[in-house]
Amino acid sequence: MKNMVVIRIQSVEKIFIEAARRSEYALAFETATGFGYGTIARRGASGWKLEVTGKRAHSSGVFSERTGAGAVYETSRILSEFYKQLQEQYLTYNPGLIVGGSSAEINDGEGVASGKTNVVAEKIIVEGDLRFISEEQKLFSRKKMDDIVAEHLPQTSAIITFEDGIPSMPPVEGNYQLLSILNLDYALEFVDNFFLYENQSVSF
Repeated sequence: MKNMVVIRIQSVEKIFIEAARRSEYALAFETATGFGYGTIARRGASGWKLEVTGKRAHSSGVFSERTGAGAVYETSRILSEFYKQLQEQYLTYNPGLIVGGSSAEINDGEGVASGKTNVVAEKIIVEGDLRFISEEQKLFSRKKMDDIVAEHLPQTSAIITFEDGIPSMPPVEGNYQLLSILNLDYALEFVDNFFLYENQSVSF
């Protein structure tokens, strides 16, 4: 294959960009799926942060017109609707960290919260990731999540923000063609090695 460049996975994006500009094909080697497998697509990943606010009050007033539902019930509603409405092939969305109570904050993956069992929670923070097979799927799911967040329970509010991470690499026809070439080369190498082994003479 003309002008093929094989590079090992590195964290420096510049290396990939420069190599791609001078190459027709690229192969990246990982052992996540085993050496006998070829991957023709990769899901992208991005982060999201959900911040929910309720009205702090004594728990005896929860669900009342004055106090409302509180931040915990609003967060539960939002995450439940994510689960119900965003079931789609190749799409995952995971709330990996959640803290809440009368006060809450997250710094560098560590959460701190305070509250009491007889106080309606005022603040919830949820951080998670979103994985998608294409840019279209990412944008669609973000829009859906944003729409869900916009529907508030009484006396609550919420905002969701997104952070781009790894771009997706959806499957394209060229990937399938390259895989078929690699499959043929792999099969021929296996046959050659098999006959080489079978025809070896062994002396004792």
